[in-house]
Amino acid sequence: MAQAAKEKTDLQGKRLIQLGRAVSIEPKDVSSSFVLLQPIRNYKKAEGRSILYFQAVQRIVLTLHDFSKYQTLMDSLAQDGFAEALIEYGVSDMPGYRKKARSGAILAAQEKAKLLAETIGQKIGKAYNIKETVQTTAGMRPNVVSNAFLAENAGEGDEESGPLAVGNIPVKVSVEASFLLE
Repeated sequence: MAQAAKEKTDLQGKRLIQLGRAVSIEPKDVSSSFVLLQPIRNYKKAEGRSILYFQAVQRIVLTLHDFSKYQTLMDSLAQDGFAEALIEYGVSDMPGYRKKARSGAILAAQEKAKLLAETIGQKIGKAYNIKETVQTTAGMRPNVVSNAFLAENAGEGDEESGPLAVGNIPVKVSVEASFLLE
């Protein structure tokens, strides 16, 4: 039973890689990120604990750089009977966009500090503490007051993408900065 489940999953994995090649996804842009082979058991008290079947799961990641081929790939997946397809979007120069976002965040913190100091008749001096606030859970802000900056246009929209609106990919960085008052 386990061998049959593994063989079926292996065949699906090979077919998925073939579909990727058909839309020019290079081997360096194909990777397995998760493999699981486990028994699914019957836990009914009257029948005892027995194996019903084996489940084999393999997650293969295809990185598509040419978004104009998205629709072709998705149509092929649907036609081949792939039940699940998780699509994640990213940008190839994420470190560059994060650097831009950090610069914007610290400048926003400085501008905010100047405004607050001017309100009480003072000026800001040198920064004595700067730290980036790392988000620990996707979509949730840490429990601190911070200055956030969103890098615009991290993702390039594509008119030929089919039924999707790619738009911009947000790159968010939060910083805390403390300045001496003069």
